[in-house]
Amino acid sequence: MKDFSRSLLEKVKGPFKYENIFRNILEIISKGTESKDIVLFVKDSQVRGMRPLTGTDEFLDISILEKLTFDELEEKNVYFLEFSDENTGALFFKHGIPVTLEQLPDIILSLILVLNNFIMFRETSSKITRLSALYEIARFTDMLVNPSNALFSLVKISRSIVDYDSCGLYILDDQGLQLRYFHGITPNTIYRKDSNIYKALIDEKRPLLTHHENMKSFIAIPLITSEKVIGGLLIGSLRSYKFSNDDLVALSIVSSQLSSMDNLFNTLISVKTLTTDIVDSIKQGIITVNFEKQINLYNKKALDEFPQLKKVSKNTNINNVFCKGHELIRLINDTIERGIIYENERVEINAKFYEINSFALKNESQYIVGVVVIFRDITEVVEMEDRLRFRDKIITIGELSASIAHEIKNPLAGIKMVAQLLKSELSEDETSKEEYVQVILGEVDRLDKLINELNDYAKPQSQVIESFFLSQVINSVLFLLHKDIQKHDIEVRSELSSLLPMFKGDRNQFKQVFLNLFRNSINALKEAKDRKRELDISITFDEGFKITIKDNGIGISEENMKKIFNIFFTTFKEGSGLGLPIVQKIIKNHNGNIKIDSIEGEYTVFKIELPGSG
Repeated sequence: MKDFSRSLLEKVKGPFKYENIFRNILEIISKGTESKDIVLFVKDSQVRGMRPLTGTDEFLDISILEKLTFDELEEKNVYFLEFSDENTGALFFKHGIPVTLEQLPDIILSLILVLNNFIMFRETSSKITRLSALYEIARFTDMLVNPSNALFSLVKISRSIVDYDSCGLYILDDQGLQLRYFHGITPNTIYRKDSNIYKALIDEKRPLLTHHENMKSFIAIPLITSEKVIGGLLIGSLRSYKFSNDDLVALSIVSSQLSSMDNLFNTLISVKTLTTDIVDSIKQGIITVNFEKQINLYNKKALDEFPQLKKVSKNTNINNVFCKGHELIRLINDTIERGIIYENERVEINAKFYEINSFALKNESQYIVGVVVIFRDITEVVEMEDRLRFRDKIITIGELSASIAHEIKNPLAGIKMVAQLLKSELSEDETSKEEYVQVILGEVDRLDKLINELNDYAKPQSQVIESFFLSQVINSVLFLLHKDIQKHDIEVRSELSSLLPMFKGDRNQFKQVFLNLFRNSINALKEAKDRKRELDISITFDEGFKITIKDNGIGISEENMKKIFNIFFTTFKEGSGLGLPIVQKIIKNHNGNIKIDSIEGEYTVFKIELPGSG
């Protein structure tokens, strides 16, 4: 026995590989008992019996053997190995149990101790396998770029847990389990509802450890989320007993975790989609920015108003999206840096008006972590308010002009009559006095004209609506002014296509519009002494008329631009200050719009927009 124990200890030294140990133990038992062809079986709950560790494919049904007496077992050439009051293994002597078994109890005791270590090793290995599985989940989860790949990563993760020949990911549909992704040997493309695999995974919701078709070792695991089976993971090996119960447990852990992750990702995606739909359906623009002034979110309305947002990627700073000095940047900076909250703040951006609200996002410690900006386009509201103010101004001026006309016109008529009488009574040698009288008459006529223009501007004007070509009206006005144009050496360049549609409006009023605008341009050009004088006129049509009148005259200062349409404001010595207000009134009465752009000393551009239907 001492020689046997020494031999056993020598055999088990070195790398702890149980197959080698059992092979050496069997060799020693064979020598000690002078018995050949001994097979060692170990209890395996997966196959509900005992499986051989070496040398055979035979199988012992433990449920039958455990009912037999010692003598009956001896007749079957079986010797049980007991440990902790449980049959953990068996020796099978193909040619009968040897008669001389003096050393066999001691040999069996040593073998049981080895089996005990083997069981402890497998339990430890099982724990390590579970931890490895969780580690692989964490490692591969970090690598997932697209959350929808969570389930598909199962195949790759499984490879790091078990060495398989074939692995397939199946998704449940109306016809059965459909193959979606695989690695290794091509598996079946579908398991229909009448198959055993389908019944075990879908109907019974239980995993399988068995053999299947050409796979001698086979694992099938249901993929379950929210107590609902959505598919299965099927793994096979061409080698017998390749997979253990620990492998089944580890793969079940991985499948369960990743199925839950997939369900969570899908839920998050659904919530995100719903949130995005809600945010996009809001008619107000929304932009959120974090503390580092990086854009986190914007909705469809914000993108419509500011198309440059389309180029925004993750962590894009707002200063790289909007130009320096942009009103949105100013408001966001004020909120982040100074904690200022804006409510119904009106700003002008790119010739449009917006009403903006901004407020700070704060964490539990009340520190600012971001800003939400909500805005809406109020350009139409502002224009309507301008029209209302304009109308009120017109009414006021109308009342004033009526009073002025009554109070001033009669005295003017008397002054003019006396001046004319005085002029007729002057003798030939009183020519110097005649010049004074002529100045009086000229100023009376100018005042009379001013009052008439003020009356025309203030009183409601009836419109004679007709269809006409705007180009014809422009050409007729240019013809009236051709002497002034030639006198000041002005080159007129016009793009007036005869293919444009007709406009519906008051022809005479638009004559007045173009007459006033062209005179304004001529006055600006004649002051420009250092350049070639040019007047450009163009008309285009795209769902409406766009008329552009540009001169390279003296331009308008930024300060005067704000007052250019005010009544009685003029920068010309002979101007009345009513020309451009009359132009604005006529265009507004035709549901149009007029804008002006100018740089002092360089140019002035009038842009008129008129509806296509007149």
